[in-house]
Amino acid sequence: MNKAACLDVLKAAVGDKVRLTDEELNGVLREIERRTEVERGKGNLDDVENVVFDVTGRVIDDMKRAAILEKRKAALNVLRREALHERISRFKDPVEGLKAVMVGIQKPLPGARQSVDSAYLALARKFQGGMLSDLRRAGLLEVLNSRAIDRDIARELWEIRPDGSPGISGSREAREIAAIVNKWQKETLTRLNRAGAYVQELKGYIVRQSHDFRKVTKAGFDNWKEFIARRLDYDRTIGTGNPDEVLPLIYSDLVKGKQLLLPEDQLVRPGRGPDIARKVSEHREIHFRDADSWFEYNQRFGNKSIGESAFSALDQAARNIALLEAFGPEPEAMLKTVIQDLVDKADVRTKPGINTVAALRGETRAGQMLQLYFDELSGKTNIKANNLTARVGRGWRALNTLSKLGLATVSSITDVATKAAELNYQGVNLLEAYARSLADILQGRGGEWKREFADLLGAGFEGALGDVHGRFTTTDDLPGGMTKAMQLFFKWNGLNWWTDANKTGTILMLARHLGLQGEKSFEALPVELQRSLPMYGIDGGRWGLLRTLVKEAPDGRKYLSPEGIADLPSKAVREAFGAPRANEREVLRMKDELETSLRAYLADRTDHAIFSPGAYEKTIATLGTQAGTPLGEAVRMLMQFKQFSITGISRGLGRAIYGKGADTIAQALFKGKADFVGLAHLMVSTTVFGYLAMAAKDIIKGKTPRDPKDPKTWVSSFVQGGGAGILGDFVFGEFNRFGSSFLSSMTGPAAGQVESLAELWAKFRSGDDAAAQAVKFVINNTPFINLAYVRPALDYLFLYHVQEALNPGYLRRMERRFKKENDQVFLFPPSRYAVGAR
Repeated sequence: MNKAACLDVLKAAVGDKVRLTDEELNGVLREIERRTEVERGKGNLDDVENVVFDVTGRVIDDMKRAAILEKRKAALNVLRREALHERISRFKDPVEGLKAVMVGIQKPLPGARQSVDSAYLALARKFQGGMLSDLRRAGLLEVLNSRAIDRDIARELWEIRPDGSPGISGSREAREIAAIVNKWQKETLTRLNRAGAYVQELKGYIVRQSHDFRKVTKAGFDNWKEFIARRLDYDRTIGTGNPDEVLPLIYSDLVKGKQLLLPEDQLVRPGRGPDIARKVSEHREIHFRDADSWFEYNQRFGNKSIGESAFSALDQAARNIALLEAFGPEPEAMLKTVIQDLVDKADVRTKPGINTVAALRGETRAGQMLQLYFDELSGKTNIKANNLTARVGRGWRALNTLSKLGLATVSSITDVATKAAELNYQGVNLLEAYARSLADILQGRGGEWKREFADLLGAGFEGALGDVHGRFTTTDDLPGGMTKAMQLFFKWNGLNWWTDANKTGTILMLARHLGLQGEKSFEALPVELQRSLPMYGIDGGRWGLLRTLVKEAPDGRKYLSPEGIADLPSKAVREAFGAPRANEREVLRMKDELETSLRAYLADRTDHAIFSPGAYEKTIATLGTQAGTPLGEAVRMLMQFKQFSITGISRGLGRAIYGKGADTIAQALFKGKADFVGLAHLMVSTTVFGYLAMAAKDIIKGKTPRDPKDPKTWVSSFVQGGGAGILGDFVFGEFNRFGSSFLSSMTGPAAGQVESLAELWAKFRSGDDAAAQAVKFVINNTPFINLAYVRPALDYLFLYHVQEALNPGYLRRMERRFKKENDQVFLFPPSRYAVGAR
């Protein structure tokens, strides 16, 4: 049958039910030709015309399914659009309403923190914590992290399919790990599709493939193509395309890092049907012919192990689900549509209306921030514009982290105060909050049931995932070797243990506090909870559902957790949501929303207690700039180590200023609407704990603590505790919060390093003796040397001797300087122990 005849058959089969362009018709025709060739290869071409009709029928079925999905997408967009306008209408200012929807605000208003960001946080911790708990319970977490049986795990994951052969690897551990990973892959897939996506389970799926652009670039296209050509499933990867056209485009995307961002059209994809007419320049996925091919490619060109990829995929799925549930199948397009709707509704005859339109059109900073918030939520901010530039910046910042944060755990003593302040804001007695905070330090993550319970609640496992450093510095996607170094560093300096213990204790206390209220109606709850719960979408009706889930734990105490929400009676859910006619699918969506609300409350308040940045704080820290651009990397250098202070201002001071209902700072401070008691407690307590941290660091460095009777000491303590944020970091001079100079405090450690290098170069050029200063520079920028138990020993055993030898009299001058500037002396004067000191 010739091409013209095939087209006539195709048009007759399609009819008026599915409208196709000429390009699409030709795409379908190419697919028919390809499938016909397959049938010919199988010897099934006795009747060419019947084969063509059969193949045409299957293709048309695919296209009809695509048409149905388009209608579903349109219906979902209508629903999401209405829901967004309803949520935004709760706020006086639509710009503030959009901000609340995306990243949350601190005002105690219904839905104020029921944001995409808090939903993402809740879901990521649910999925990752659930898989972590399953692996720990099975005793397989260390096996997975060791990477020793990654090939066997890949083989077992490949065989999880209807015609597969589980157990093919012969490894019991690999088979059990694969089953756990697959369980959570299916969990996220189900939730994605319920949220509005159409992502089909792929046959022979292992985990999302990672690509190291450095390895791909270094190999070059020809070597990469030769390596991958023997391992590709061409039918699924290339389809009807020309490999000589498609493979260069895939390679180009990998080199540019585009594979890190999941396009919106990949969230709603019906499968092969709608894909057959797509252009070769569109996003494509790489499919391998078998598990060994996938593993060999990952070894050669990947940058993540199976475990790292599995946890990373859960995080990405949580991000996509949160966006879909709020903005529908086309999130960014929906954001623009809603903004235009708000512009059209605004009354420009009034000053507020004119200001609103200007903001929504991006003519003010507040309006411009809306797009930047979305870029952070979608992951666009972290897509590298230039991989080389981004790589240099990431590496430099990682080295600064490894050489500057050795005493970060000591600085984190102030977490005790911020934790008590947050628990008190939720209605926990302040003395009980302090007692619990101190007990958490002694108990760590507690016994097995507490660790498992905390995993399921979604807290206390940042150390296990290597994500602790995100509290203090702009987060980066680091290569495997640097990630391992970071994990080891924060394990050795104690920050992993400290953060996990405090977050575990916080979330358990919040769950217990809610458990104690299980017998109360919403109206009888403490006023603090009546203020906080609605911020996450938990009103009286929904509280009525949640209180039925309170259970007694092995320690004899009552806790409220999300476990059991899936089993709530449909009738009760319909009543609580005021939707008596909701079908079962809608009931499932309501249960999803209820679970996310509770998890968001627990996770977000934990991050208020132990300051951890969200999308809002990260946007401020990066100014919404893209990684890999000159400006983006400059901003990230400038803001390194400032993220902690930004988070403290946003979550600590912001809660105290706006947390009792103030609309503006003026209302808070001059009309008595701020939480002055909470603000005073936060300032005083962080100052006291700041002094303790400062004293501990002085002792570690071999110096006497600063005089508590000196007013300057308490100014420094106020700064150390975080009370003044970055504006006061310079008070410490050379030894501020993280051990940096005034310049690096204000402009980031990179600028301080450049300044030091410039001084060294000037001394060398003028003939001055700069050897001692050069040694000091090298030591201060060497990873791992600044650990609390390494640096003091190294100083007394080696470095002081070297510095004195290179610059006679240096140690005496240093001791006099500390006495003059801070009225401090060394407990063990270096000049007494250094060889040749005078």
